[in-house]
Amino acid sequence: MIAGRLSRVTAAVFLALLCAAAPARGSALPPVSGAGSTFASPAIDQWIVDAGAKLGLAVSYNANGSTAGRTQFEQKLVDFASSDVSYRFPNGLANEPTPTQPFTYLPLVAGGTAMLYNLKDNAGRPITDLQLTGPLIMKIYHQHWKSNGNILWNDPMIKAENPHLEFRLPATPIIVVARKGGSGTTAVFTEYLRTQASQLWHEYIYNSGQACYGGEPCLPTSDWPSERGAELRADSAGLADFVGSKNGTIGYAEFAYALQRGLPVARVKNKSGNYVLPTACNQAIALTEAKRNPDGTYNLLEVYDHGHASAYPISSYNYVIVPAGGSDPAKGETMAKFVLYSITDGQKLASDLGYSPLPSNLIRQGFIALNDVPGHPPIPADPDVWGKFYQGLALPDGTKCGDAGQKGTGGGVDGGGGVGGNDGGGGQNNGDQNQNQNPNQNPNGDKDKPQNPGQNQPQNKNTPNGNNPAKNTKQPTQGPGTNNPQQTGGPVAQGQGRDPTGPDAPVQDGATSPASPDGTVTTTTGDPALALQQQQSQTLAQPGAATANSLIDPRLAADSAKAVDATARSAATPWALYVVAMVVITGLFLPPPLLRLIRRKRGA
Repeated sequence: MIAGRLSRVTAAVFLALLCAAAPARGSALPPVSGAGSTFASPAIDQWIVDAGAKLGLAVSYNANGSTAGRTQFEQKLVDFASSDVSYRFPNGLANEPTPTQPFTYLPLVAGGTAMLYNLKDNAGRPITDLQLTGPLIMKIYHQHWKSNGNILWNDPMIKAENPHLEFRLPATPIIVVARKGGSGTTAVFTEYLRTQASQLWHEYIYNSGQACYGGEPCLPTSDWPSERGAELRADSAGLADFVGSKNGTIGYAEFAYALQRGLPVARVKNKSGNYVLPTACNQAIALTEAKRNPDGTYNLLEVYDHGHASAYPISSYNYVIVPAGGSDPAKGETMAKFVLYSITDGQKLASDLGYSPLPSNLIRQGFIALNDVPGHPPIPADPDVWGKFYQGLALPDGTKCGDAGQKGTGGGVDGGGGVGGNDGGGGQNNGDQNQNQNPNQNPNGDKDKPQNPGQNQPQNKNTPNGNNPAKNTKQPTQGPGTNNPQQTGGPVAQGQGRDPTGPDAPVQDGATSPASPDGTVTTTTGDPALALQQQQSQTLAQPGAATANSLIDPRLAADSAKAVDATARSAATPWALYVVAMVVITGLFLPPPLLRLIRRKRGA
């Protein structure tokens, strides 16, 4: 009898705590703001909506370009930044100020810079199966400048790459479009062009005031030269809109912008000789050749020349830059929760949005970095729970994207990944059955429906050497370590720190990280129990996830734990909970005669 009453008491107290709970835990956290990359903006915008709906987080983001985002973060005008490249990239940006506060980079999402175009043949029919090469893209921009805009779409050099379009390419002037101001997309794009046609790039950029010093080869640039005749637009959305509005145009932006607007994108020839689309899987395959720099960003030089038949050459990562100390813990909690959502449950949406999900080792890298954000929540221990979004994606023949990338280069390195693309490459004579396919009608294998868009781990922490939130009309989507050695160090030159990336690469379980430039390595110790607790609760979102105790329903246990935690965090004072609990307990322990008397009086 006593045991039964105690059980009722326990249940009643728990229900009382739930009833006394304030709004969801996340709603009590302060808002945070970020700025930067337009490359990652479609994904970030969606994650903001989802994290707001599911976690009660208030996050705003201004897609004003990677350079502006880094500047605002350095000036402490925003809480975090998103950038496609690191501070002082390329090496020529020696005067860019870097933050005085400790900070760290962590990969946020992988993507592909697509060549968007708008072209109709002489009969007014859209051309949707254009093929380009890196040198040809550079030639188009170069010749447009040299000829004062008099290069045509039926130019012999374009026909040579598109024999299937020989009689359809019109005598329409080519209008080239580029980004205005500091752009991470431009930095990656120009680095690619420089690797493919260095002499033409040197001629194009020389004496433009950009990235050229003395007799040295001209470097990539984040700021497209304004005097080269290209139409310039302030952001990727504006560039894509301009391309979509005017026949004869071509420009560059992340693949997501083409999917959103139904614009065709060119197949780009890779090192194997195939023409490929920037599908998520093709991005993933190319990024298996990305090499990790000591600061946590990735060197892409070998990505551009990946030898696999399906590798999309202009593939890259986007990074979120977060403080690694010295910031408000409350804001740090909001920020860390948002980033944690983005690199875990948020990766499920990456391929649908035009990106490629992160592999487990890059998710782990994010976990490690978030451990240094003041106020961070418990960090999961097992990135494979979400790395499955990468691991489960395959080419049409069933080959896993990450495995395909390793086989294409002899194995040993890996990178980002994504949904199996609609093609395994391309080209005129390589058996590509999707040669004339519009990628916007089948980016992920759907022929009819358009796609719209740790524990014991090393840490790379970088130490010192006005945001207008964008409106977001997206709808929420359905459902989403500790003991860490950490490395301090500043930006590094491209080409250094050549560690491989990917699921099989060392991010490196139980190992110390590579030494920073000044050789400093420090270690902090956390609570493994917190990481384990968070890992178990995170399995809720994963159907069929195993638990350590088969006698306990993990969903109910985690829901109860969350409810108690939320109640304890959100209640006005401990005394309020005490009073409620005592009222319930008193009611349950009233002597039976007194209870009967109360009931009789109520009945009367």
